[in-house]
Amino acid sequence: LCVADLESHEVYRDDALIDAAPDKTFRILFNTFTADPSILFSDQGYVRYMTVVLTLNNIGVTNNISMVFPDFPLLTQPELIGGDGMFCNNTHRPERCKPRHACFCLHRLKVALNDVVEMSLIDDAEVVRDLYHPFHLHGHRFIVTGMGQLPEFRTQSEKVDFVERSRRYARTMPSDHNPPYKDTVSVPSRGYTRIRFRADNPGFWLVHCHFEWHLGIGMSFVLQVGEVDQMKKAPRDFPRCGSYKPDIYSQL
Repeated sequence: LCVADLESHEVYRDDALIDAAPDKTFRILFNTFTADPSILFSDQGYVRYMTVVLTLNNIGVTNNISMVFPDFPLLTQPELIGGDGMFCNNTHRPERCKPRHACFCLHRLKVALNDVVEMSLIDDAEVVRDLYHPFHLHGHRFIVTGMGQLPEFRTQSEKVDFVERSRRYARTMPSDHNPPYKDTVSVPSRGYTRIRFRADNPGFWLVHCHFEWHLGIGMSFVLQVGEVDQMKKAPRDFPRCGSYKPDIYSQL
């Protein structure tokens, strides 16, 4: 029994969310892979990785991007954002990132306030394992509209095409079906889970694997909902964060 087959205990059915055509659609492929030491130990800066056993060093990615967090919280200090150039996604990557290689940058997806958003979370693993990645969305709740396992495809494009076909040819939800709301859902190993939500909470919200070690090695991205001027401002006395690096040269 999949989450998408469950019924909500709530009486109210959000027809405008369940039956609407989504305003934004995203396909998110995620995985971990073994990183070469030349990537981990270079002049490109510190790369977050996890040593599983001996020399097996893993990095987490979503859409082949390993998340690099800024030194300040986007949600409470958006005035420090230096334009769209500080963000990246699978179509806008820094020049230093090589094609078909993992890119280390601040991964952001952006939607308009009140958009109906549909995300397909796709496990890009090559084999089925006893590991289901739990993905968590901050700031919103969602319904699960589809879930399944992928055939043995070799390429990412084949996997995306399969998930897209399953979405396109899936039966329309019965008019009396009322899926439950969640903020965390497991993705089947080498499978997919499709979620849908209304982006009605403006801000910068983290979407990530809820295994803390996977979050720590880059398996996450930021969802920006709305423009900065539509977001609530932090109180004046709210604590601030940043990189407070000492001027070591003046002390020499």
